[in-house]
Amino acid sequence: MRATDLAHSPDGVGHKAGDPAITRVCTFTLGDSLFGIDAGRVLEIVAVKDLSRVPGSPRHVRGLMNLRGQVVTCLDLDEILERPPSTRRRGFAVVLDDGEGLTSLEVDRVSDVFDLDPAEVEPVPATLTGAAARHLVGAYKLPGQLLLLLDVRRLLDDGAAT
Repeated sequence: MRATDLAHSPDGVGHKAGDPAITRVCTFTLGDSLFGIDAGRVLEIVAVKDLSRVPGSPRHVRGLMNLRGQVVTCLDLDEILERPPSTRRRGFAVVLDDGEGLTSLEVDRVSDVFDLDPAEVEPVPATLTGAAARHLVGAYKLPGQLLLLLDVRRLLDDGAAT
């Protein structure tokens, strides 16, 4: 997807035609990397306390959590993005509403929520390949750091695959 397509994208970080030209993103860290997702898809941020592993579940499923009586699947982004596994326990989960239920993404910490102009989003770097490239919609330059924008729909679709 090209950066100019974000303004007309119903998925990922972009928005539908007719929406304002500013998109709100929720940012979080995995290791030393900063990622962002469409904040409109985020229901809440919760501390990860107890996850129940499910025998025979795919490797990218970290487990299930009880969120006020609702069972929520927690996904391992390192596994989905084919990143080296974390050596430490992650502290937070970004809970997303996918329209069919709740799913969460386990992250180190949530950084910020801010508005960005989709016209300033750069295309996915050509040097990225594999799962990382498939799950990104672009990159946004911040002072001293690059924000990698994730395609929420693809993450959730891949997370649902067994």
